[in-house]
Amino acid sequence: MAVEHDPYKVAFLPPPEEVNLESPLTESQLLQSSDEVFFYGVNSKSEFLIARIARGTNGEAEAWFYLKLSNGKVYQLLETSGLQQTCSDKRTFSCGDLQIHYLSPMRRWRIFFNGLLRETSEENPTSEKMVHVKLAVIWRASSDPFDFTSQVDSKALASSLSKTKWNQYSPPLEKLYSALNFYAQCGVIAGTVNIERDDDERDLYLFGERVRFLGNVSSLKGLEFFDVLGFINKNGRYVHLTQVSIANVVEK
Repeated sequence: MAVEHDPYKVAFLPPPEEVNLESPLTESQLLQSSDEVFFYGVNSKSEFLIARIARGTNGEAEAWFYLKLSNGKVYQLLETSGLQQTCSDKRTFSCGDLQIHYLSPMRRWRIFFNGLLRETSEENPTSEKMVHVKLAVIWRASSDPFDFTSQVDSKALASSLSKTKWNQYSPPLEKLYSALNFYAQCGVIAGTVNIERDDDERDLYLFGERVRFLGNVSSLKGLEFFDVLGFINKNGRYVHLTQVSIANVVEK
């Protein structure tokens, strides 16, 4: 078949490999691998959004949801663990009132929340006030994915491996690559949010990144991840610095 008539080559249909990477894992795969999606976005008005769902076995899941608006109000989940919603859509990650699913793998995702969040502010950071929040946004990719397994800087990797005392004759690369089995992609979040007793529907437009994590970290002892995420407003560049330390594998 000619390339111009191939629906995968012309991006009319997403490649099967992308669908497999982006879709939630099966119950049997969850025994060996993490299954997590993470999104963040920020803008020049100091508004930002963090949304994350990590799936576990037996229908369990963990969610993070943190939203700050330009008026200084902050909205966040009090209960972060719960059960996945029963859904026939195989593209969906869910936990409680938070749903995240892809519309087109590696290109567009939808983040939807409809439920109660704790409302705080700088003036009242310990408030226990609960308000109903409805958020519906679309994340659109603005870059190709960056694979931390294959695209990490080789010199930095060699230097970090050399600082560690291994329990074998050669570097334990299989353990390292298993822990680094995640990829990140820059993108833009756009949509709306409605707050209880607020007559106006607020528009959100944020710049940030998403991370898809599939690593097997259950068997790794002394594992530490430290991430710094950011966006440079002047030139539109994204920043993602990751520091990894694994006992007997690699030192930060």
